[in-house]
Amino acid sequence: MWASLPIDDVKQAWAEDLSGYSGDEIKAGLEACKGYKFPPSLPEFQELCRPAFDAERAMHAAIREMSNRRNGKPESWPSNRHFWAAASIGNDLISQSPRDLASRWRDAWEQAAKRANDPIPTVSPSVALPAPGKTHRADVARNTLDALKSKLCGKAA
Repeated sequence: MWASLPIDDVKQAWAEDLSGYSGDEIKAGLEACKGYKFPPSLPEFQELCRPAFDAERAMHAAIREMSNRRNGKPESWPSNRHFWAAASIGNDLISQSPRDLASRWRDAWEQAAKRANDPIPTVSPSVALPAPGKTHRADVARNTLDALKSKLCGKAA
């Protein structure tokens, strides 16, 4: 493909066009090349390093992982940005349909770029709030209400 060009010029062009890519992105591009019969062009390699964003796929991954988080299951977020986009939508991510959330997800994804390097907070079961009706306070409140009912019913009789 580049036989007619000086190899140093080709290397320089690639170096300049890939200078803004991270090591992980370059690694992803190289991994994606495995099995190719011929090396990719520079634009093809750039696409392998930074695949086009698939908003729907990212949203479904976030829904899956947020559901895992809520159910105390192990999480495997594709990126911190996925988490922060999901967190900004909150409970709607799980309670509304993906179709209804599509435009909100895209906005949340753009905003989450600011927090892409922020760590994902962990949730331990001991810190999480208990389910409604599963607390000692609920028992106390129920007993107090039962006592009040019996006093009121006893006085009315």
